[in-house]
Amino acid sequence: MATNIEKLEQEVLKLSSSELVSFASWFNDYQHKKWDAQIEADSLSGKLSGLRDAAMKASADGRLKKL
Repeated sequence: MATNIEKLEQEVLKLSSSELVSFASWFNDYQHKKWDAQIEADSLSGKLSGLRDAAMKASADGRLKKL
């Protein structure tokens, strides 16, 4: 029996060029929204506090390079 991933792969292979472009655009947006939600959740839970603190210390110590 095919897994959900295998079924999706088979369906994607059936898409026309224009459908594939539309799907790729939708999937890219979907991934970005999921990533943004995860970053927000991690930030609110305090998981990123250590990174923030390290960046603030590096800034105060003059160890950051301007982009």
